[in-house]
Amino acid sequence: MAPSTRTQASLLLNPFLLLICSSVSSAIGQEARPWPLLRWKSTLSPANGGDQPSSLLLSWLPAKPTCSWSGIRCDATGHVTEISLPGAGLHGMLGALNFAAFPALTKLNLTGNNTTGAIPANVTSLMYLDLSGNSLSGEIPNTLPAMVRGMRYLNLSSNRLRGPMPRWLSDMREMRSFNVSNNKLTGEIHPALFTNWPEIASFHAQTNSLAGGIPPEISNATKLQSLLLYNNRLYGQIPVEQQSHWENAARNHKFD
Repeated sequence: MAPSTRTQASLLLNPFLLLICSSVSSAIGQEARPWPLLRWKSTLSPANGGDQPSSLLLSWLPAKPTCSWSGIRCDATGHVTEISLPGAGLHGMLGALNFAAFPALTKLNLTGNNTTGAIPANVTSLMYLDLSGNSLSGEIPNTLPAMVRGMRYLNLSSNRLRGPMPRWLSDMREMRSFNVSNNKLTGEIHPALFTNWPEIASFHAQTNSLAGGIPPEISNATKLQSLLLYNNRLYGQIPVEQQSHWENAARNHKFD
């Protein structure tokens, strides 16, 4: 075959080769999707000291579609959007879960387990994060707000967290419910947490070692319905405007 003919044939075949390679890559990507979760499962200790994993994880098998596993929900395209395993008896490092493998993940609920280590700083796209009732330690990552600006629900209560509540938490401007109670947090409550969270309805920070004055900016949080700050070293009073707002809300609320 003449060189020019070979070149023309190569140009004609290249698009088909690219299409085949793309299809193979997509298939490999689909097959690889379960492995980040299976790798995390392999790092977890058996529940209650036994020789079997948590019963909720028994369905986590390579032969089954990931979206059919217990505690896993996916969107229409097959991407994992939720991992919900409350009280599942999980024992192991939270950092062993590769969050970067789940760019569509919006909800993570691991409350009431025994995961350890630090809060990962690479969580992305989450709107709901509940890690309460575990054995997490270290500080709240300063990078967390930059990664998940759209978070609305954050519960880190009843862990072993220390250090301050970073001012940068206020960058998560969609926050509705915030709970860091029963930890070892220190420092002050930054006023920006109330001025930058117009939708905040629940703020729980009791039983820590927080100090300083109660921010008068609490009065800016007009949707705040629940505020718990006891068992700290705080001083001052709740602004009169906020107390009046709560009284009006209580009068207008219909209880079943």
